[in-house]
Amino acid sequence: MKTKYYRCDKCGKVVALVKSGAGTLECCNTPMKEIENKKSEDYLLEKHLPTYVRKKTKLKVRIGSELHPYTPVHH
Repeated sequence: MKTKYYRCDKCGKVVALVKSGAGTLECCNTPMKEIENKKSEDYLLEKHLPTYVRKKTKLKVRIGSELHPYTPVHH
């Protein structure tokens, strides 16, 4: 299964779904919405989602699919 990401419209919390199961994801007593693709209005949020690559016993995690600028202006 491809990892899917969901966001709460009320508080902005983002979760990654790595294994599907029964039921729906909820936060703040409302269903969470799936973040669809980079062409959506959620593009800026998606750039900040964690991505990972698993190699045997190691897991490499980075924020987003693009290099993240760590500058005071971006903060």
